[in-house]
Amino acid sequence: MFEGQKIAVFDAEIKKPIDDLSDGWRSFDEMGVSCLVLFDYASGRYRVFDDSTIPEAVAILHTYDWVVGFNTVGFDWKLLRATYPDCAVLAANRKSRDFDILRQIWISVGADPDRFDPKTHGGYKLDDVAFETVGMWKTGNGATAPLLYQDGRLAELIDYCIEDVRIEKTLFEFIARYGYVIRHGARILVSFNPEAKED
Repeated sequence: MFEGQKIAVFDAEIKKPIDDLSDGWRSFDEMGVSCLVLFDYASGRYRVFDDSTIPEAVAILHTYDWVVGFNTVGFDWKLLRATYPDCAVLAANRKSRDFDILRQIWISVGADPDRFDPKTHGGYKLDDVAFETVGMWKTGNGATAPLLYQDGRLAELIDYCIEDVRIEKTLFEFIARYGYVIRHGARILVSFNPEAKED
């Protein structure tokens, strides 16, 4: 659908278990990045990055036209900026725009995407939205990914991250084609407009 275009779907995993962090999921500066996977529509392939190559991924994410993911604005970007100082430098000249599927769902249901409230923002996990919309389940959860890293089970960690990106890519393509996702049996309008100037 987007073959050859400068669009990347990505997901990053962390090194340290959530229970070991001083402020849980908000401790971005303590987490570390164990791996980052992106699907690159320009090349038509999945790409896997580790400590030594993640700066290359960061450069791609700043220079492509669109960066797609699920909770990338609220989590993945914050993680990358806390871990890689070059992000701050690149951000000043960033060309890419975000299409954060979760953020777009929140906007569609009338929830402020910048202020999380469990009462209004809960119930839209990737697992739930993807299963109802495209019939796909995640193979694990973000809290178990750092345990795989700690145990040295890197192949499993990478497989998990690739599968998350595959689910996000499939969901993104469904949204681009049909303009909605399904949750609690109802359609939520979520459209992707490549010509949009803002999220």
